[in-house]
This record gives sequence, C-alpha cells and structure tokens, in this order.
Amino acid sequence: MAKLSVTQKRWLLTLHLVFSAIMLGVTTVFLFLSILAANSNDESVIIACFTIMHKLANTSVRYSTIATLLTGILLSVLTQWGLFKFYWIIVKEALTLISILLGPIDNRTNQSDEIQLRGIRIDKISRKVFVNEEEVPLTSKEYDLLLFLASHPNRVFSKDELFEKIWGMDSLGDNATVTVYISKLREKVELTPSKPQYIETIWGVGYRFNV
Repeated sequence: MAKLSVTQKRWLLTLHLVFSAIMLGVTTVFLFLSILAANSNDESVIIACFTIMHKLANTSVRYSTIATLLTGILLSVLTQWGLFKFYWIIVKEALTLISILLGPIDNRTNQSDEIQLRGIRIDKISRKVFVNEEEVPLTSKEYDLLLFLASHPNRVFSKDELFEKIWGMDSLGDNATVTVYISKLREKVELTPSKPQYIETIWGVGYRFNV
C-alpha cells in the first residue's frame, strides 16, 4: 500500500474538508430555497427558486459530491485509518460514487420534477402543463389545484378539503370556488369537458383525478 507524507496527508485532508464544506453550503442553500418556495404565493418566486435548485443540482452538487467521495476514499486507503479497519466507509462511499456516475442527476431530477399521467404532463419546475404535449395556459390557482389532484391519483377529495389545501382556511370565499375552478380546468385539459376523463365528480363526495 502506498504511503503519503505528512504534507500530502494534510493536503488531502484539506481538500476533503473544502469539498465537504461546499456540499454543506449547497445543502443550506437548497433548504433556504425550499422554505422560500413553500411559503411564497408568488409564482415568479417559486419558479426562480426551483430553477436555481435545478442548476445547482447539475453543477455544484454533482462535482462537489464526486470530489468529496474520491478524497474520502483516498483518505481511507492511504492514511493510518487503514483499508480493512474502515472498509465499510470505503464500500459506502464507492457505492454512492457509482450510483452518481451511473445515474446522472439530470435523470433523477426530471423524474421527481414531473408528473405524467396518461396524456397530461405537469412540469413542477416551470409550472407548466401539457396535454398531449401541447402547452395549456393555467392560472396560478388552476395549476395548484391540478397539481394537487394529480399528486394524489384516484383519491377523492371533498370541496372543503380542496378549498383548505389550495386557498387556505383564511382565504375569502367558500367551497363553491372549487366548483368554479374545476369547471375551468375541465375546459382546458379535457377533450370533452361535459364528459371528463381526468377530473371526475364523485357525486355527494367530491372530486378525484382518475388514472
């Protein structure tokens, strides 16, 4: 096994700590942006937050993670920690590194940032909706309502539940607002609004997104 001088060990440890600090910093930024987006009613703010997070995931997160894992593995192998004494650290970091290399962040992000159900595709990053790959313009609340229903396919929600989830308990209006917005959504996403295939009415109960 190759041995490192004291200076080389210090440089390797310094690099590992620097890359780890970068990862911690990016994680903090992610947390801040997530909280900001979750508590904002401004569509432009939400889009900006998710756009920044997407770009960070494709650059800083990927490269700093790989660099941290590589330096961590080198520290485990080439320092006094010992290859066999800390073999589980090496295995864990190696497997994580392989998963990053074989599964690019782009693909995982696209899967989690999109909902595809039959002919409808919802892009959470851009807050855009496509029906049969044609973009359908929605208002902010129309989008929120469709996203919520599509995120819980086949589950029935009452008007009161939908009003509370989308508009909040402190909002002006009542559950009749839900009926109006359901009607608007059907006009935009259904092929035949009078015979909806996606947003179904469950009489006496509420609505569901049918898959």
